[in-house]
Amino acid sequence: IIANSASGGALIGLIIGIYDHRQQYAQLKANRLTQQVTILNRVLRHDIRNKANVIFGHADILAEDPTDIPSHVNEIKNQATEFVEIGDKAKEIETLLHDDKNGNEVVDLASRVETICSGIQREYPSAELTISLPERLPVIAHPLIDSALSNLIQNAIIHNNKQKPKVTIEYKSIVDENHDLIEIRIADNGPGIPNDQINVLTQGYETDLNHLSGLGLWLVNWIVMKSDGEIRFQNNQPEGSIVCMRFRQADH
Repeated sequence: IIANSASGGALIGLIIGIYDHRQQYAQLKANRLTQQVTILNRVLRHDIRNKANVIFGHADILAEDPTDIPSHVNEIKNQATEFVEIGDKAKEIETLLHDDKNGNEVVDLASRVETICSGIQREYPSAELTISLPERLPVIAHPLIDSALSNLIQNAIIHNNKQKPKVTIEYKSIVDENHDLIEIRIADNGPGIPNDQINVLTQGYETDLNHLSGLGLWLVNWIVMKSDGEIRFQNNQPEGSIVCMRFRQADH
């Protein structure tokens, strides 16, 4: 009787413990989703307002003085293009945030990087892209990993202040306690990512004084999180930034 009672008590305790753990996990997940949606809404409002103001400003100038039509029209087109890009990123983030299942899959980073860089090279012919990856580099990652890679490589070019932006994509293998990891390193020769923006990503929320310029880095950060990966930022030498993303290596 005593043995049965003890076993029953242990079982009840185990069930309560599992239920409590699940409740805590659900609450943590809900809090994180609320935080991410708040960031998304904030950035969207900020970016849409700024770009709309630019478009209205150029339209007003054209209405008052139509002597320099081409430059104003081009700027309006550029802002409209960026509007579309914001919408595309917002759609990807929406997909990411509502993906309750573990949709991670085996991804060959080598072929993905090669394809992405080919497209970016055509768009930015003045940039110098160097890829130092093996023939195959299979990792476990979220299906949107292409978007994270593309955002980082493009940002390294767009925000570069050199006449010839240089971007290097390389890797290294890391042996972890539990898994073999692959670290993808994207290095550039630009002005570097400001520390305050890195701190915003680390703390996971924005304020009026501390915020990111756009959705790009948030999208990258959340894709890496969904991949059960890790992202780090380092200073490149003698100048620039290195963005390091770690993923679990897949079986060959």
